[in-house]
Amino acid sequence: MAAPPTAATVQLRDQLRQKLEKWNIIEFSFSESTWYYWNSLNSFEGGDEIITKMINDIVAEWETKDITDMRQFENTKKMTREQVEEMVDERVDTYLCEFFIVSHLAQT
Repeated sequence: MAAPPTAATVQLRDQLRQKLEKWNIIEFSFSESTWYYWNSLNSFEGGDEIITKMINDIVAEWETKDITDMRQFENTKKMTREQVEEMVDERVDTYLCEFFIVSHLAQT
């Protein structure tokens, strides 16, 4: 039986969900980690390394299918909201494991 997620994991899951829900991504620059939004001339710089990496990968997936936001992703994948959230949670857990391993190896 898996251990319950830590508070940091839950916080990161929520953070990623909120960002995916709010952002209607119309253009993305991988070199600058910058997102441009519909009806906005403003851009957002991703500051958190893990969130930035996850968003990069998710957006890369979306771009191959001409998907611009999370609702469109749900419709395209024919997934329920709960299934999408579960997928996001799994992605967070995977990245946390990878980030921990890389960080740990860098210290040794």
